[in-house]
Amino acid sequence: MHGWDVECKDVGEIPDAAHLRNFVHERGCTAVLGVHAFRSGKVLLGSQVPYSIVLGGTDVNVMAEDASKCHVMQKALDKSACVLAFSREMLTKMRQVMRQVALRLSHPYPPMPVFARAPVFG
Repeated sequence: MHGWDVECKDVGEIPDAAHLRNFVHERGCTAVLGVHAFRSGKVLLGSQVPYSIVLGGTDVNVMAEDASKCHVMQKALDKSACVLAFSREMLTKMRQVMRQVALRLSHPYPPMPVFARAPVFG
């Protein structure tokens, strides 16, 4: 049989990275696609499962206003195998926002391209 079996799960139903790791192991999943860098990133970080992230408008237009949420998104995007965006404009805006926030955060994020470690499709 060819193709993919897909199981959709609301990130709100997964309390933490350990639960996600167990869920992925029990189902035999080979990868996870997280929708929204902040909401899914909170659970994906520390889960030790391969994942990619689809940026949402909420990430760019709402969550990016909060430095602590940007910190989570930055870490999740850095560890993502791939980052997907609905448009080049969204991707460009997210890169700009993350660079600006990186300069304001107290931890040492260098002002450099945000998605340097992951292939970016947009």
